[in-house]
Amino acid sequence: MSSVSPGIMWPHQAQFLAFQKDAARDILSRVDDRLEPEVFLAGLLDEDDPGKPRACVEPGKDFWISDDAFNQTRRLAATMLPTYPEARIVRSGGTAMAAKDDVLHRRSLRDAIILTIQQNHHGQPKYFFASFPEKINGYLVSIAVGLSRSAVSAQRHLKRARTQMQKFGDASTAVSFIDSVIEEFLSDAADQLRKTEPGRFHARRDADELLRSAGKKFAADVAFRADPSASEGYQGFFASCNLISSIDYERTEGRGKMVIARSDHPALLPVVRFMVDSRLDQFRGSRKMLELATRGLALHTNSRTVFGLVECKRLEIETEDLFEVEFLGHDRWELCYNGQVMMRVRFGQPYLPRRSDYEARLKWDLPRIFKGVRKEDVELFTSLVRAAEEERHGTMLVISASAASEARRLASQCIMVEPTQLSAPLMPNLTPIDGAVLVDPRGFCHAIGVILDGVASGVGDPSRGARFNSAIRYAASSRAPCLAVVVSEDGGVDLVPELPPPIRRSSVDAAIRELSSCAVEVHVPGRRYLEAFDWLCGHRFYLLEKDCMVVNEFVRVIEKRLNEEDPSRMQIARTPFRPNPQMKESLYYEENLEEPS
Repeated sequence: MSSVSPGIMWPHQAQFLAFQKDAARDILSRVDDRLEPEVFLAGLLDEDDPGKPRACVEPGKDFWISDDAFNQTRRLAATMLPTYPEARIVRSGGTAMAAKDDVLHRRSLRDAIILTIQQNHHGQPKYFFASFPEKINGYLVSIAVGLSRSAVSAQRHLKRARTQMQKFGDASTAVSFIDSVIEEFLSDAADQLRKTEPGRFHARRDADELLRSAGKKFAADVAFRADPSASEGYQGFFASCNLISSIDYERTEGRGKMVIARSDHPALLPVVRFMVDSRLDQFRGSRKMLELATRGLALHTNSRTVFGLVECKRLEIETEDLFEVEFLGHDRWELCYNGQVMMRVRFGQPYLPRRSDYEARLKWDLPRIFKGVRKEDVELFTSLVRAAEEERHGTMLVISASAASEARRLASQCIMVEPTQLSAPLMPNLTPIDGAVLVDPRGFCHAIGVILDGVASGVGDPSRGARFNSAIRYAASSRAPCLAVVVSEDGGVDLVPELPPPIRRSSVDAAIRELSSCAVEVHVPGRRYLEAFDWLCGHRFYLLEKDCMVVNEFVRVIEKRLNEEDPSRMQIARTPFRPNPQMKESLYYEENLEEPS
């Protein structure tokens, strides 16, 4: 009989899961704060031991999917394996073939685990991912991640997740930057599982380094889709684009388009063909040729060879084998498919395009910053920002409760105007000059071309431009309520200050009441407790000092009772709740206001 208690695959599985949850939140919040990752473990027994359950889930007790849900997963995997093209290859034996068979076996288990999860999930729609399982103490353990389906779907993604390599084989290729990030996260988590006593010790991988690795992988996958034969090019494609974007030519930064496709792609019309093909990784030469890629022409490469200049025809059918790189200036470029941005890179760090959700944020934030703001004022500002966004140059709109007095204070560094009601058609006439447009909460303009001041602080982003950082300094120094809307030259709208997503005070009270109820039940309802605790963990920012004291006491009582009810339960050290000094009661969304759609 096994010495491990039922439901426990190895002694430190709870700590391991806690580490992975924290890592997932840290990494994925940098990609898109709406992804809301849910992380758990699924283990399948891989040996004959009547003392162990056939499957285990962590967290197990009262979790939405039970251990028993995975009892048939191994059989399901056995039916899936023969459907893979690689499984049809004639077996020749030997170490190499055994390794390939092991990969196929674990792939089938991974796919069966994902399918089992999908069949048993009935909450908010999610996309589920899982790692290849690793063997621990007789179990094949996989890390599963669920992401908000609406958040994932909002980003541009491809349709085919595998690309043909040869007659009887294909390769997994990421369909989006998020896909690559999840793959890197799961690969890193699986590496942690292979260590001795996973969960007992943990060294978290740097989030920025993981994102760079994901960007490198996504760029390589895209180049592989374009031309699988260019093996010497696609592995270094990310680095090539970074280096080309970093090189100035005759003191000018690089701007232009590059097309990635095989040499004979039917959607490309050759205009100038180079007699001698050059390599893309001859960076200075490639940067020089980029100067030619203007006025509708693009530099054509398959990620290894630069062929010449081409015109691109419109894609009538999405073949997913032709992509563009748009160079936007010094150390800035973006990867596109069919005119839509799939990944942006700045100073070697990949990120997703800023979501065009400023309209929703304006509807949320204006009532929180300017009490009593009217619905028609919110609609006006939304139309003003929309008009400013259509301009090719960047600009800034500063909404201040003290706009009139601020215009007088900054008179020497702005053009004061008589209070004028702004409109969307008027905005293009006010934004061409440097500086901000200063308006009051009713939409009356008091000054244009405003050079903002402000006290320097530790808050800011050196990778962003002067316009964005001046907005941060001004907003941080302003004594009156204000909101700066920064429209970037390369697309995207920032609101400064960037307030956290709004919630109502009643939502916090409801979660605390749920903890209170769990603390007095005859038997602690583990699932309800974990759901309430996880919600509060995800909304720590909103807890005031009095809330933190109450929540910490409830958690202490509940954890003590859980340990008394199940002495074999793995004890978890919960991080105490502490008030965030930036949290103010005014940041709660007003109860009597209708939520914006």
